[in-house]
Amino acid sequence: MARKTTAERRRQVSQIVLGIIAEQGIEGVSMEAVARAAGIVPSALYRHYAGKDEMILAALNSFIDELETRMRALGPRPAAEVLAGMLAVQAEIMPLQLAIPQILFSPASKDQRELHRQAVKNLQDRILGGIAEVVQRGQAEGQFSPDIDPLAAAHLFMGLLVIVTLRWYVVGAAYDAAAMKKEGWRILELALGSAKSRSGAGRKGRRRKE
Repeated sequence: MARKTTAERRRQVSQIVLGIIAEQGIEGVSMEAVARAAGIVPSALYRHYAGKDEMILAALNSFIDELETRMRALGPRPAAEVLAGMLAVQAEIMPLQLAIPQILFSPASKDQRELHRQAVKNLQDRILGGIAEVVQRGQAEGQFSPDIDPLAAAHLFMGLLVIVTLRWYVVGAAYDAAAMKKEGWRILELALGSAKSRSGAGRKGRRRKE
């Protein structure tokens, strides 16, 4: 088996850290537990991280880096298709997202809480900024209404992602997250005033009148 590069190892560790937090809370994270899951000795981790807190912050940064990489991979598609693609990406990483509220609301010292709050804020800022940029592009392309505030639209979109993830966690397998995201996106498209949604709504309206 080929030895992992430093970048591959850090990505692996970040996924393990977020997975542990999502399942056990922040208290479940230790250098020993992460090393065991990664199949390495704890001393190998200390070559990259000073301790648990640094490892958690690195995991959050790795999470948003991965998300942004996947967003860029969607390419120069129409803005509405990019946003729909982001929903699909979110479905793949949904379990890891459960770590974020665990980090934010975990019992910790005042200094640790502030570090966690700033890290989550940075993550949210980058996600919201990326979504707002796509909305702005959609407005320039004529897909979305120019009257929409891109940042407010980004909040609505992110709200859809968050509530679906939380409901999926609370309800379990009985919750059809894919169907709810699909319908939520259809409604959000109408709110954005996309040309496709407006024409579809117009056709339905005409059929009702007939």
